[in-house]
Amino acid sequence: MRSLITVFTAAILANVAVPAMAQDERVVAVSLRDLNLATPEGRQVMERRIAAAVNTVCGEAYRGSVQQGRAVAECRERAAADAKRQANRAIAMAETVQVARAN
Repeated sequence: MRSLITVFTAAILANVAVPAMAQDERVVAVSLRDLNLATPEGRQVMERRIAAAVNTVCGEAYRGSVQQGRAVAECRERAAADAKRQANRAIAMAETVQVARAN
């Protein structure tokens, strides 16, 4: 499975491919447009949405073979890391906009 978690914001759209267990591709869009990422509350909601997207794309802990369990764990690690990179860019952009508005 090839999987994507895409973090959408008003100003950024980035796609990240994450290899997983099979050959198909799964895409989950995480919308952040309704959040103020310059606040801790907005970032907490974003983290919950990303965690839910990782579960959707990769599944939760696998109780089958060791190989399949590793594939799920690898998918989850990569998906979370890729989504986190996108989220960090979105947070930086939100903080920049907030500073610009304050000046």
